[in-house]
Amino acid sequence: MSLPSSPVGSAESVITDGRTGVTHTLIALCILHKLANGFSVKFPEVGLEPHTDTDFEFVPVEDLDEHYVLYHACLRYLESAYPLGTLFDSIISNKPFRTPLTAFPPCFGALVNSLADMMENDAYSTSLTCESPALSRSFLSIAIAIAFSNAVYEALQGNEGANTIALVRAGQVGLQNWWYIMFLDIVTQGWRNERKWRNALGVASLVPWSDITMDETTSAASITIQMNVWPKDLRPQLDDFPSPDCPQLEYDRWRLACPADIRWLGAKHDGYALSDTLAGYIALRRQKGAVRSFQDDAALWLSAMTFGLLEAITRLPIPESILVPGEHEGETIISGVRLSRFILWFKHLCARLPSPQRPSVCREHLDYGRHVAQLLRDALGALEAEMISSSSVLVRSGVSSAERLDICCSVAMMISYLWTTFHADFTLTRWAAVPELQQPIYEYLERNSCGMITNGISLWCTEKLVARGWCPNALPALCARPAFYFVVPNLLRLTPYNRDHPGEHARCREDACLLFTVADEDQYVPRHVDPACRCSYIKPSQEDVQGLLSQGRIPIVLLIGEELQVRSAPAVPYVAISHVWAEGMGSTTEVGLPGCMVRRIGGLVQRLLPDAATGAGAFWWMDSLCVPGVRGQRKRAIGLMAQTYRDAAKVLVVDDSIRTMCSATLPGASLPDETLVRIGVSRWMRRVWTLQEALLARELYFEFKDGLVNVEEHLLPPLTLALGAFPARHEAPIFDVREKRRTARSLNSVLGGDDGEDSMMMENVVRLLRGRRTTKPEDELVAIASLLPPRVKLDALLATSGVDGRDLAQRRMRVLLLQLRDVPRAVPFCVSPRLALPGFAWAPRLLVQDEESAMGTWDGAHGTAVCGEDGLVGEYLFASCGRGVEIPGKVPVVLLRDRLTGGLYVLTAPSLPGLSKDAGDADDTAAVFDGLLFLNRKWSTLGSQTGGMYCLAVSTVADGVTTRTPGCRQSSGSLSDWPVETTSTGASLVGRGGASLTVKYVACCPLATMPHPNGAVESLLPSDGVVPWIEAPVKTVVKLV
Repeated sequence: MSLPSSPVGSAESVITDGRTGVTHTLIALCILHKLANGFSVKFPEVGLEPHTDTDFEFVPVEDLDEHYVLYHACLRYLESAYPLGTLFDSIISNKPFRTPLTAFPPCFGALVNSLADMMENDAYSTSLTCESPALSRSFLSIAIAIAFSNAVYEALQGNEGANTIALVRAGQVGLQNWWYIMFLDIVTQGWRNERKWRNALGVASLVPWSDITMDETTSAASITIQMNVWPKDLRPQLDDFPSPDCPQLEYDRWRLACPADIRWLGAKHDGYALSDTLAGYIALRRQKGAVRSFQDDAALWLSAMTFGLLEAITRLPIPESILVPGEHEGETIISGVRLSRFILWFKHLCARLPSPQRPSVCREHLDYGRHVAQLLRDALGALEAEMISSSSVLVRSGVSSAERLDICCSVAMMISYLWTTFHADFTLTRWAAVPELQQPIYEYLERNSCGMITNGISLWCTEKLVARGWCPNALPALCARPAFYFVVPNLLRLTPYNRDHPGEHARCREDACLLFTVADEDQYVPRHVDPACRCSYIKPSQEDVQGLLSQGRIPIVLLIGEELQVRSAPAVPYVAISHVWAEGMGSTTEVGLPGCMVRRIGGLVQRLLPDAATGAGAFWWMDSLCVPGVRGQRKRAIGLMAQTYRDAAKVLVVDDSIRTMCSATLPGASLPDETLVRIGVSRWMRRVWTLQEALLARELYFEFKDGLVNVEEHLLPPLTLALGAFPARHEAPIFDVREKRRTARSLNSVLGGDDGEDSMMMENVVRLLRGRRTTKPEDELVAIASLLPPRVKLDALLATSGVDGRDLAQRRMRVLLLQLRDVPRAVPFCVSPRLALPGFAWAPRLLVQDEESAMGTWDGAHGTAVCGEDGLVGEYLFASCGRGVEIPGKVPVVLLRDRLTGGLYVLTAPSLPGLSKDAGDADDTAAVFDGLLFLNRKWSTLGSQTGGMYCLAVSTVADGVTTRTPGCRQSSGSLSDWPVETTSTGASLVGRGGASLTVKYVACCPLATMPHPNGAVESLLPSDGVVPWIEAPVKTVVKLV
């Protein structure tokens, strides 16, 4: 049934001639006025193109239907919110029409929702999808009024308050009718925006108008299925569930996952048939024609993602009261504890199923397992669509961004729990043959997600933990682990370690714990065991320590009375102490440590080496006593550091938080999983220096509150039993490396594989460095030199000197790259600050990275390039821009057009210092590029990648001048005629004459497609209004400087 389209004529004629646009608005105004007084339009049987209200037949509203009630509620709100005295000023200022629909009462959204439901799917169609008898007369009146109003909007190209504009300029309406005009404009704009929003939704969304829902609900059989797995009278009962203090629950919380409480929005769940799909669950509860507010839709979406998913997986009707016990801290929630109790009960129920050995039963089990896997993937897809603001059902309902993040992450915890239960528990016995259930959830998300879920959980977890008093600096290491979200709810239950008071980390940042940062070494003072103690310092003989170091031998010490005796390490067994300077135990040989601290450390060593007490004595090595402050001797001691920890009989970790929070035998002792997490977030685990100390140790002990514990012997299960089902172990990955080392030839073979590949070693070391920091950047490579490929020599790093000591870290990184020589081609594509050294602007300044962007750039999967004194030579894809393109300083976003396809790309230069510009340049040319380098060999993959890809913005140079390289054609056309080297290895590139193109690094930038260009494009245009072209990339041998 067709309703009016746009009026004939231009937008100008609509406003000026006083006939077309004003006529449509006046007709709509008359219809709304009549409806307010109890009369609705009688829909004609023929086409509708009236020009006056007299063409309509009005009849009394017989029943006060829901739409009529909603309409009057809208009018009452407008009358109260915009009193007559302020009405004119409010409308002239356009304020009501710029207010988002979510800021109005739900009655407005409910009317807009109904209009969008009953109109066709085309963005601005005004055809009703049902015959008039199926609709109330009130709704028909409102729909016809909106149709006429939309015609005015179409003519005015969607201007805000279009009807108001038309009537104000025409002067044809009294002030008493302006509430009707306000209603008309607010609802018309809301309906138009709703249509655009629905058309833009991805296929993964669960809303009834998305592609996946439409496909699933076209067949009635897909909405409900016959559930034959369980007896018909089987119903979950809370009394049948395991008790909250059941040991198995605690086991599952750490080894599988721990569901969090989920805010419940109050959807009606009970009283419907079971559905085997999430979309079917929604279709059963959202019948067409029913009045539903945006809040109702959001509540239904959440119900489908929780109860709908659980019922489809378990094939059991789950009463709402089972999981929603009532209010908790002022909110109604789905209880995470009850959810875990229900899943444990369900696992016991599954154990009674027939054995899957018989062929018929086996097929049923496989089908069931595949169906569960598909449900979980559908749920993750729907969740990711929801976490994108432009397609969020929750945002549409007025839920704040913080509330949406909390709901989505809590749902993600539940999905993670279900996925891991089937992957790491059920699959061991019943569904091991279902390949869809073999992949851990974090691996699935890494390969099939644009990162919205994992990034959202990381942000959510960080905010929650910081609010509970955790140090922000402790969290990046934790949240960077692949399975951290398994244990997020457990972390929220843990008490953070605080040395003095709960708010002591309020000023800390992700990149630094200000409470435990040694800001000024000159002001650093070692602490006493008791802050009130004022005992004297004890120090070893400087001559003895320096004499042994001069001979290349390791000095160790033994406390006898109040003196420290010095001996050479190979003579007797000793304990090496691993600690963090910021906790107050740092010093040098010349200064020593407070006597109380020396006696405390000596007592710990005595307990680790009890047999030594009756012989030569319990010796130990500690940097605070055995490393002099004299520069030359200090370098010698650092050069022996790896051997020191490798030769020690035992290594003892002394960390305040571990000693305070971890226990192995005391009542209420922490579980092994909690202990691993505590170690994973300790300051000791966050320091670069302690990495080699832990990996090189023969036996690694930790000081707990009740003694010295070898965690690997007493708390860790074998690695073969821990993978997949023991996510807490991921929070302390050093233990996995140490276990593999026991059966490997050497630590190098563990880090570099059987062939000891340099790139694999570098990738694994970079992975282990994630979340670690060092106070002095120049110490980074020195502290991990023993873990780097054998060709990297510590002596060369220590011999490097900086200019006035300021750029020592950068010069050491340059030495590392030159020693490696064969550098993975992907290294220039990691997002990190760059070196400010000639020929090395492409190189990262540090191995330690804050972002996940560094992962995968060192593994050598894309081959290697050759690093030389004047740059990196390798094979890349080069795309010319034909001219210089400037990266704006304030808004570093550039628009590019593909010359081949005409498609638009958005290039965003990072705003971090040292990323968008070469730190070594002071002029403005560093922010200008004329080409892009790509790592991927398939340019066509860009358009299919959700988040685009990283590329390098570069400028071509020759003889130090920004220009084309001699020998290359100066052409603005295709690059197909440029000389191209097809050799894949860097060594042969140099041997055959080097690069055919020299380029200067400008920035590492994400490049993404712009699928739906709109008005926002104009704001990105350069000053001349011309979008730069980008040629098709061509494989080229490049020297990157």
